Amino acid sequence: MGAATTMDFYRISLFSLILVLGACSGGGGSSSDNGNEDVADTEAPTAQIEFPPKPGLWSDQEILIIRGTSADNAGIAKVVVNGVEAETTDGFLNWTAPVSLKAGGATNIEVVVTDTSGNVTSNAAETTVNAYDRFDSYRFCGPVAYDSTANTAYTFSPPSALDLETGIEQALPVELDDVDGATFDPASGRFLLIQNDILYSYDSGFHGPTVVSPAQSPSFGSNPQISIDEATGTIYVLEWWASYVVAVDPATGARTHIGGWKYADGTPPLDANPGFRVVGGRFFFVTVDALLELDPSTSTVKELSGPNVGSGPELIRAAGLAVDLVQGRAYVGDEYNRLLEINLATGDREVASTRLGGGELNRVFDWLRYGFADTGSSVLVNSCSTGHSFLIDKATGQRKQLGRIIRGQGPSPTYLKELAYNSVTGNLIAINDIYDEYSQLIAIHRDTGDRKFLSGSAAEPAPASDFLESVEVNPVDGAVFAVRWSYTQPSAILALSPGQAVWEELTDGKAGSGPELGSFTAIAFDSRRNTLLATGFVVDQGGCLLRVDPTSGDREILTCSASYGTEGYWGHVSDLVVDSANDRAYLANAEGGILAIDLETGGKQLLSGDGVGAGPDFIELGQMALDSATGFLLVENYIGKNPDTGKSDVVLVEVDLMTGDRTDLLKLTQLENEHVTFLPAIDRDTGTIYLALPNRSIAVLDRETRQYLILSQ
Repeated sequence: MGAATTMDFYRISLFSLILVLGACSGGGGSSSDNGNEDVADTEAPTAQIEFPPKPGLWSDQEILIIRGTSADNAGIAKVVVNGVEAETTDGFLNWTAPVSLKAGGATNIEVVVTDTSGNVTSNAAETTVNAYDRFDSYRFCGPVAYDSTANTAYTFSPPSALDLETGIEQALPVELDDVDGATFDPASGRFLLIQNDILYSYDSGFHGPTVVSPAQSPSFGSNPQISIDEATGTIYVLEWWASYVVAVDPATGARTHIGGWKYADGTPPLDANPGFRVVGGRFFFVTVDALLELDPSTSTVKELSGPNVGSGPELIRAAGLAVDLVQGRAYVGDEYNRLLEINLATGDREVASTRLGGGELNRVFDWLRYGFADTGSSVLVNSCSTGHSFLIDKATGQRKQLGRIIRGQGPSPTYLKELAYNSVTGNLIAINDIYDEYSQLIAIHRDTGDRKFLSGSAAEPAPASDFLESVEVNPVDGAVFAVRWSYTQPSAILALSPGQAVWEELTDGKAGSGPELGSFTAIAFDSRRNTLLATGFVVDQGGCLLRVDPTSGDREILTCSASYGTEGYWGHVSDLVVDSANDRAYLANAEGGILAIDLETGGKQLLSGDGVGAGPDFIELGQMALDSATGFLLVENYIGKNPDTGKSDVVLVEVDLMTGDRTDLLKLTQLENEHVTFLPAIDRDTGTIYLALPNRSIAVLDRETRQYLILSQ
């Protein structure tokens, strides 16, 4: 017999395989004959909500995009969020769904997920989101109208009713645009509002407006103050900017100009400030430093209290006025959070509520251009500083907060101008300015939104009359460093040890070894070398980047700015960030570029701006934050005034560290009396992005959906 061929081998193998398969199949019977069945998929699919990152956050939007993930052994067929089918590009590994929010309350978010085998998991993930009682960013400044018959005050940006007995605030279901002045007329039970130089009369529900006086000359001007002569019904409006009064005939709407004010000796008074009342046929108004009475028939004025009349604390940029002729008293606010009581007979002044009367909760105001109303035993203030309304008791000076939904307990932010993440405590810290006089350092809990003073409380300012301009945390021990700017002291780097509440001066740029500095501008911490980095003006050398010993304050120059117009030049430094992974520092030249500086050699190159990197132009840079995990910088970019609206815009820009390319993430337009800010801070361990917003809040940003939710306000 000859040798087997390859083909014979394949025939034998195939025959053997057929025999084996036949044996295994039981001679061709079905699987059920052998008791074996296909295994059914009974594993339940799962889901997780990524944004919102935690329950109980607040939104100022009507629609919130919920973002999440899901998983299953077989595959996901569908994800439904509050009845809305989610969208996906990767088979529901990641998904998003737009959900409508309930105004003025909490919305429960529930995720239902279905896999490809038909298994359904109800409540696979759930959370809650709160929404303000109107769908726009919470705006605070505006005039106040007090209805004495209902003991209720009304504010108009946005329209709200404040019950002064209960302190409860309710949104008004009306649209009232551009309310510049407001008052309540007890004789008619109607409200008078000035909108775009038109005087309207509204009923008690702010419906059925009628025009009392159409726009005409003389104009009511900006931020007009309305008062009614109860004896005649004549309406008077102070145009404080130009210092004249407009008398309005309530029957015809005709306007009469009352100007050319002068003292009896013919000299004119200082310009009027906001604060005007007509009581018992007498006309009272305030200037920067005095309370005056006007005789409208002759346009003459006399000083009731001020530099030449009365004793007691001086009036400092007085604004806001209440008059009680029965008690013979007037009440005036000033720029520094004081309420002064004035004796109308003598002109004597005394403090009814001190400049630190806001205490530990920052119930403060700076200049009462807007809300100020007499409620009898108290004065109502609608504060542009804090965004809150509160009552000041005339007798005790105590302050009671009203309304305004808040998240987190503790002092109210007034002007947030720097935000940082403390990786040691896991919380945020922020520089908060108080009425242009000094800075506080506030800690914000990343979960609850609770706020507490770390230094410089309203009750015990330290340092007084000083401002903090930059803040940085040592990631090893949690020590905090800040730049001091002061009217009375040299610029310096301050240190706040963990557990301490009083700043210590590390260096004023003169003490200790190293070059002498005229001023510091920004700081950052180089954890690789355990040293501070600081930018400042070095005597005889100009702008430089220095290393500063965090214990001794000794200094050495790393590099200095190049000549103007050449690469490596910087002017005013708005912020400084360290990238330890790449051993670089990023320096924001406020004039429109970001430099990358080698921390070993001091070498400089333009990272983004001025022709480097694609994307929208930098205009004026503010604070930065580094997301080292993704390789991006987040940067504030002030665009300036929009020529169409006359309002300023600020944009949060994402900068690619590899290419310098720029992408706009978020844009905000300044509203009246807002400090336009987009201060970013990043938890480098989790990548969570936090923002300080113009409405005095701290928010959590979701980069993927470009939305934020408010954590603390």
